[in-house]
Amino acid sequence: MKIVKPPHAGKRLRYMREKHNLSVFQLARILGVSAAELHNFENEKKMLRAETIAVCAHIFDVPLKWFYEGVS
Repeated sequence: MKIVKPPHAGKRLRYMREKHNLSVFQLARILGVSAAELHNFENEKKMLRAETIAVCAHIFDVPLKWFYEGVS
């Protein structure tokens, strides 16, 4: 099974993290992932689990689809 990485989800997460004045370390701690893992996701080098992205949507009070808008 091929995993398709949604474009721009990492950039959207970085945008929300910075908008809420959180460091990579702070958000990583909240999410229970390493700072390196979060950094790699924001730079679109790796994927975060769907559950982790759902937590981000809850933290930042945005619909889950916000991270995937524009993906066809």
